[in-house]
Amino acid sequence: MTLSWIRERNAVWNADKARIVGRAPTGIFDTRYGSLAEGQLVPGEWWHVEEGGRTVAYGWLDVNWGDAE
Repeated sequence: MTLSWIRERNAVWNADKARIVGRAPTGIFDTRYGSLAEGQLVPGEWWHVEEGGRTVAYGWLDVNWGDAE
């Protein structure tokens, strides 16, 4: 299994984020991710993980919509 971490510049909401982040059980991620539109910029710095050319995971440093954490 070879995983590649790829930094996303100017990350936008897309089908892969909706599949992985948007469908996570309530309480895992901020619920506002579920209401983003395709192509909408997402806050924070994002990376996606690929295995065999398919996105299998995400990682990000979050700004939490204006709140510092």
